[in-house]
Amino acid sequence: MKLGLNGLGRIGKLSLWNHVSRQFFSEIVVNLGRNVGGGLEDIAASIEKDSTYGRLSMYLHGHKGGRVIENLNEDKGSMTINGVPVTFLRKARNPKDIDWQANQVRLVVDTTGAFKDPTADPNEGKGSVRGHLMAGAEKVMVSAPFKIQAKGLDMPEDAVTMVMGINDDEYDPAKHNVISAASCTIRRPRRWLRRPLPATASSAPGGWPAPARTSTRKSRIACPGCSRWMPLS
Repeated sequence: MKLGLNGLGRIGKLSLWNHVSRQFFSEIVVNLGRNVGGGLEDIAASIEKDSTYGRLSMYLHGHKGGRVIENLNEDKGSMTINGVPVTFLRKARNPKDIDWQANQVRLVVDTTGAFKDPTADPNEGKGSVRGHLMAGAEKVMVSAPFKIQAKGLDMPEDAVTMVMGINDDEYDPAKHNVISAASCTIRRPRRWLRRPLPATASSAPGGWPAPARTSTRKSRIACPGCSRWMPLS
């Protein structure tokens, strides 16, 4: 199964780091929506380093880690990261125009922060989160809280805000196609409310301790973007 990521900002990049580490998905397709820098070399350089967590190779394999980004193919827009094939789409920014169906992507995570209204018409303006469904995805997760712009509208029946470890039992794969992962500040209190809860879909705010791979009290987050995934059916 392939995972689609829309956007490669901080949350998008750390989600990519997480999934090339865990390797739950056979391939990852990242939509950038435009050409970036001088091409794949610049994209790879951006992915390789993070201002907080350092180099991707050290995150994955420690100080002995070697090169993990390889096989750059500018024509195909692809590379392998830690052995996982990653394809970059650089044409469409409107969700309904992204080639999810052509790339066989069923699950999309939108990390842009631009499409938070589950009631918005995908055919108007710059698009909406529902455009991902029009483009071939079966499920779309938003890495931010929903925000309905029009007054008086209720949350659609196929949309749900879900915090892993708190109300994830409310997710109905037969009903919910648009999912919000809430926000990092909302997800934070769950650590004390219900355990074990090792995952966050966002980077931790500066100075905040966060769930880590170890159980020591002094540990800080070791798996940024570690959102868990719901079944598609």
